[in-house]
Amino acid sequence: MAPKLPNDGGDSLPSPDLPQVGKNVNTNRSKLHDVWKALQADLDDVNKHSTKGSLFDFQSLDGSTAKGLLTQQDLGEYPAATGVYNTTKTAYSTVGDVYGQFLDAYQEMIKTIKRAAGNYDEAEAATQQSARNAQTTTNNAPKAS
Repeated sequence: MAPKLPNDGGDSLPSPDLPQVGKNVNTNRSKLHDVWKALQADLDDVNKHSTKGSLFDFQSLDGSTAKGLLTQQDLGEYPAATGVYNTTKTAYSTVGDVYGQFLDAYQEMIKTIKRAAGNYDEAEAATQQSARNAQTTTNNAPKAS
């Protein structure tokens, strides 16, 4: 039995609106190509070193200190400041790691869409070639007398 959606009155998952095996699913190959190209352009923009707010900008040095990180000297030399420094240093590192992982996953999604578009292109080309081969075979078949 399919799981129930929470607090929804008992509708089953998956939604009946999703494509099912055996049903026709149409794919617009040119739209797939447009999507991966647009996503890649956006990611390339984010990855430019000069982009304000990029991971590079966040982690770049301003003198000898990373821009997004407060130093122990910035906060002062007392116990509470040391605690704040340790917390911000951990947060800084975590934000950089998570952001980097997000960008990696985003790139993998783009590769997957690009690969899917290429697979559809290859399948369409193979179908067209098969149709041409079938047409040639039919045209070259001996005529019944």
